[in-house]
Amino acid sequence: MSPHTLKVVAVIVGRRELAVASVLTCILLASCAWGQALVDRVDGRTPMPLHLHMAKTDLAELYARDPFSSHRLPGTFRTSPDAAWTELPTESIRFRGTSSRLLPKKFSSVDLAAPERFAFGTPRLNLIAMWTDPSFMRAALAFDMFRALGLTVSRTRFIESTCT
Repeated sequence: MSPHTLKVVAVIVGRRELAVASVLTCILLASCAWGQALVDRVDGRTPMPLHLHMAKTDLAELYARDPFSSHRLPGTFRTSPDAAWTELPTESIRFRGTSSRLLPKKFSSVDLAAPERFAFGTPRLNLIAMWTDPSFMRAALAFDMFRALGLTVSRTRFIESTCT
């Protein structure tokens, strides 16, 4: 970040509120650093594809039943169009969240049969649809910020998922 940006912050706040300017400067510097880290992480790369497949009856049931049902349904997945389909456990896919279950674009929870490398070595994926975030970056940016502060947070990855 250039020194000009720091001067702009100090001018906007004024001399009497130098402490506030310092705090704003720290926030501005930090947000730019986290924002750049997020851009570096995403720039030039497309989101990882994740193709989920469910039987037509199971997919119809998933959308037709009570949105607050936590019963999981079977399915398969693959991480590229050329990859082989990998079976998921018998009960593996459900919608997740509370109010988000009523949104047009659903959040999903997927249990994998075994830990997967693309899922950071865990056997569960929580797919966040980010329906209310038009930038699709706020959650990942917040997780990156908390991680930079030394807090324990979930790992994130941008995924483009389709379910057929």
